Amino acid sequence: MYRSVWKNFIKSVCSINYINRYGIQFYRTSGFRYKDYLVSGYCPEEVRKARRIEICFCPEETDGHTIPVNLTVREFRERLSGNVKNGSSGLMLIRMKSDELGPLASVEMTRQSDAEIGTPVAIIACSRQMSQLSIKTGMISSRVCIRGENFLLVESSIEQGNSGAPLINGITGDVIGVMVDSVPSPAQNHRKLKRIVDNNIRMLNNATGRFSIGDIDPAQVLVANQYMIKHLVKELYLSSHRSIGFSVPVDRVLRYIRNIEHISEFRTLNREDSL
Repeated sequence: MYRSVWKNFIKSVCSINYINRYGIQFYRTSGFRYKDYLVSGYCPEEVRKARRIEICFCPEETDGHTIPVNLTVREFRERLSGNVKNGSSGLMLIRMKSDELGPLASVEMTRQSDAEIGTPVAIIACSRQMSQLSIKTGMISSRVCIRGENFLLVESSIEQGNSGAPLINGITGDVIGVMVDSVPSPAQNHRKLKRIVDNNIRMLNNATGRFSIGDIDPAQVLVANQYMIKHLVKELYLSSHRSIGFSVPVDRVLRYIRNIEHISEFRTLNREDSL
């Protein structure tokens, strides 16, 4: 069952890497092709930090030789058709040119895809540490409503980088949702700790130079410690694994894509009428 899922979807999924101005990859999400779009996790903060975006295909499907698509942040922003989001999580749609999609095959998504509780599912995704795709198994354990939006609760091994991956019905092979980053307690705790540490650093910087012990400024020592704590907290959060994750149901994704396409057609017609 899962072997056929892997075979059918490995040609449709890619990794999307965020590179900073120093040339260091600091974040990664999964993505897959639907028509002329890449569907991936919505991460505006990472887009702001990035200098360029690298889209990588699976080496298994290109005889080990892949030519990643590199986009500047400006080009990437221009490609964004919109996002499916609420206050908790979301997806983004990236317009692509046919010659950029390389070996990626478009997946099929239908509103009728079954997503009953207890359905075995598979997730094909990359991770924060590895751009190589892998398959994970699990099941739909519940349906939940977060801030007015419905999600599928997926019981599986979830880690950073899985956002944007297709959620696949393990029995029928249909795409029934798209994995998204959620705001469970680990994410909330990480943000709270980050705010506390940043506030400590600001206060200590204001105290720099006011007193010293010999040649040592205690405020600078404490600032260095705070930066170390901040780094450790971030690494612990990014390397964490969860036993549950959230998925946007496929009907919600399709509804949004169709709205985007209708808006695009309307604008094209208006431009043609004005000529």
